[in-house]
Amino acid sequence: AARTHDELWNAAQLQMARTGKMHGFMRMYWAKKVLEWTVSPAEALRIANALNDRYSIDGRDPNGYVGVAWSVMGTHDMGWAERPVFGKIRYMNYNGCKRKFDVGAYVRAWGGGAGSSAGKPITAFFEKQPAGGSGDGGASPADAPVPRRATKPATKRGTSADAPAAKRGKKGVAE
Repeated sequence: AARTHDELWNAAQLQMARTGKMHGFMRMYWAKKVLEWTVSPAEALRIANALNDRYSIDGRDPNGYVGVAWSVMGTHDMGWAERPVFGKIRYMNYNGCKRKFDVGAYVRAWGGGAGSSAGKPITAFFEKQPAGGSGDGGASPADAPVPRRATKPATKRGTSADAPAAKRGKKGVAE
């Protein structure tokens, strides 16, 4: 469903649907727009993972989940200035992309002009269709399960959180 009001998002979605690939920078933009257009981060994560799982060559792969999680949840990223909708998640916009690359050429290459669905919330594209209407039995990507994050905090590489401080040698590595 590459028929949003955002031609760049549409082009990225079409590239992924046609080739199974999308540049990492575009995946960040693509997933962050889903975050912007949904009512909650959990819903954004479900939708972006469902689209990635269905169309990307790394769908249902740890790399795909991390790529989406980086964009939607800030996994492996630093905190940024707090702003509405995004909180402390890195923000990306169309004008920022125009400063990085030729957006017009990208849109021309993949298609994706603003669709007739402009103004509809992204969730409208994931509503269940009547039998035979969506070609996939009417299943909604928004119903896809959300992967769970690890609850055990990671320790610094080369250290052992269990070793007493007195037993640690050079550089904090347990001996």
